[in-house]
Amino acid sequence: MLETIRTLVREKDTCVMATCEGDLPHTSLMTYTAEEDGLTFYFLSRMNTRKVRNLRANPEVSLLIDTREEHLPELRHKAMALTVAGTYLPPRNRDDLLRLKQAFTARHPHLEKFASHGDTTILTVKARSFLLLVGVEEQHFIDLENFSEKSA
Repeated sequence: MLETIRTLVREKDTCVMATCEGDLPHTSLMTYTAEEDGLTFYFLSRMNTRKVRNLRANPEVSLLIDTREEHLPELRHKAMALTVAGTYLPPRNRDDLLRLKQAFTARHPHLEKFASHGDTTILTVKARSFLLLVGVEEQHFIDLENFSEKSA
């Protein structure tokens, strides 16, 4: 199942990112790139946004990647939704930030102007677990910290 998840992560490039401010959730539609193994995700954001403030205060994050647009209403039972539980990691230094911005814009050249702003940063999220739902009943959970895979 991990290979199915990696394929989904590689084939898609948008997700919903959920962060928290205290006990209030906040969601953002985001474009991403990911490492080939599907375990580390990168996003562009302006530094003075609610999501960045939330991540700095609470680095726990959830991502939702799905295939709903690929399935007509009569095929929704084949739609997949992947929930990624992860942790935000700030850039280590300026060189790292610039390298990650270049890699990001190589995949998403339409965001080059946005990336070039001085107050644009890279958000890195390291996955801790995956929950893949296929249709409404089939589910697969992978705990990456203890690397176990459970299906229901």
